[in-house]
Amino acid sequence: MNILSQNIYDFGLYALNLACSSLVDLSKVQILKELQQLNISFNKVKDISCLAKLPKLTQLNASFNEITNVDVFQHLPSITYLSLRNNLVTDTNALKHLVNVEELDLQNNLISDTSFLTELNALKVLNLTGNLVSSLARVNSPSLTHLHVSDNLIRSSYDLQFSTSLQVLDVSNNQIIDVTYLSTLANLQQANFSGNCIYNFFGLYCLPFFSSFDLSSQGLISKIEMYKNELVHVIHKNLQLIQMRKHKQKYLKQIKNQQLIITTHIQNQQILFNLVLIECIKQQSSQSFTQ
Repeated sequence: MNILSQNIYDFGLYALNLACSSLVDLSKVQILKELQQLNISFNKVKDISCLAKLPKLTQLNASFNEITNVDVFQHLPSITYLSLRNNLVTDTNALKHLVNVEELDLQNNLISDTSFLTELNALKVLNLTGNLVSSLARVNSPSLTHLHVSDNLIRSSYDLQFSTSLQVLDVSNNQIIDVTYLSTLANLQQANFSGNCIYNFFGLYCLPFFSSFDLSSQGLISKIEMYKNELVHVIHKNLQLIQMRKHKQKYLKQIKNQQLIITTHIQNQQILFNLVLIECIKQQSSQSFTQ
């Protein structure tokens, strides 16, 4: 059933939720000239060109449809929130006109070209998870705080050059082998590097607010040096050595590890030592029980 098959009228409507409505044809929505918020997620919409007739539109959720063409966005510069998650988008050139967009969700599309991002200076949250991206060297938004690019084709941290305002970074399940460039991200607080091939973490020196990082499925890392940070969470299955000289955080609250952790050059880290000791006792007890 297509709920827009009958006539609809403009009553000054500013918000409309049409999610999960079996929509195919969206053309009748264009008469709603005052519309500011529109949700058409979980439908079968392919053509959204009619949205060019909605000059006041600021928020659009078009996730889980069959959209391939996004040229309409060259006519919608007022958009501040846009979700095109789980569509079939390949050509992103028109997205460069979204100069006011603050949150952009493009997860699970077919995107490889991210050059459009150079124009998006208001962008705060960007999700490109599950695409074909190999480089993000052009993300220049001074406002960007959250970046999610897991499950792509990124190989080096030099392909991840962006503003120092970044606080949360998810680059899990890529092909990254080093994180050298990340040393410039002075405001970075959380990072997920799981599912990569990183062999050193020199790029994580002296990040004053860095508090949590996930290295699950990272492989055989034997040593990480994390000087001058605020680390409170470490997740890894093979870690053997952590060096945290001049570590500012008094309490390392959580270490998730399946093997022995050895700590050296740690100041004021008695709690960390106790955590390691407890972990060793647990492992020995478990081994004794199974024998």
